[in-house]
Amino acid sequence: MRWLRRGRSGPQQDELGRLNHDQYTVAAALGGRLIPQRRFGGWDLPDVELRRGGLTVRTGVGYRGDASRGDSADARLLRWIRIAPPAAMRWRVPRLTERARRDLPPPVHELLKRLEQDVAGVELDRTGFVVWLPGTEPDPVTVRTAIDRTISVARKLLVPNTGG
Repeated sequence: MRWLRRGRSGPQQDELGRLNHDQYTVAAALGGRLIPQRRFGGWDLPDVELRRGGLTVRTGVGYRGDASRGDSADARLLRWIRIAPPAAMRWRVPRLTERARRDLPPPVHELLKRLEQDVAGVELDRTGFVVWLPGTEPDPVTVRTAIDRTISVARKLLVPNTGG
């Protein structure tokens, strides 16, 4: 695995330049804005932030897998989509464990399973719902479709925050 690192030159700088251009492409095509301060992921690449149906959606590129070691063969460079819960909402379950999945209403569980069939991974914690796409491609149609599907699942996973 070839890791992209800050301060490198040559091919790695070219790759970072391509990924940076891809983020501009996605932002322009989807009507989003570039956010230079990343909340999720790394490097000097901006996130793309969109507002869709009352939710804030971010997309970017990062490593998924064992990124704690720079030489890990398990980590892959992928595009992610992240939705944070609005202030008045919380996630129906705190994490997507097997038990939590069984506790979901059947229609929500089925929607989640259908989403997982087409993506590289799905994660949930109290800070956000993350979907990992199978690559880093900036194709606006693919990214828009993935964002729309992620939003539909996230809406079903959100419930009003009762303050407790």
